[in-house]
Order: sequence, then C-alpha cells, then structure tokens
Amino acid sequence: MRVAADGYTVLAIAASWVPALVVLDLVIPQIDGFGILRALRARDESVAVLILTARGRETDKVFGLKLVRRRRHDQAFGPA
Repeated sequence: MRVAADGYTVLAIAASWVPALVVLDLVIPQIDGFGILRALRARDESVAVLILTARGRETDKVFGLKLVRRRRHDQAFGPA
C-alpha cells in the first residue's frame, strides 16, 4: 500500500508502480481527482478505482463514473 497527500505525489507513485486498486478522493491538493483519474486511465485502464469524496453534486458523480469507464458497482444516488 502507498499513500499520497497530493496529486503530484500520486502521479509520481503511479509512474513506477501499478496498483491493483486505487482509492481516490476527488478533493486532493494540487491536481484534482478527476485529473488524476484521467492520467491513471491514460496509463492503464485495468486499474480498479474506488472514488471516495465529500462532493455531493450529482454531476460530479456522473462525470467520475464516465471517467472510470469500466464495469462498476455504484451506490444509487439522486432522486428515486
């Protein structure tokens, strides 16, 4: 397991190590989670990504799911 406190550190770690799972917060200093996710997907689309965030807007959730672009198990959100 490796931990990074900012976006640049995440990308530096990802350049030398391919994890089986990335737990990603969208609100991270220097590079936002969406930018990190784009960079990770450009390098390797097979890495599983779990997005955890305090962002509550439905548009953020939909955008994140589109970036993941893999079979996913997501909790229902928005009005029923």
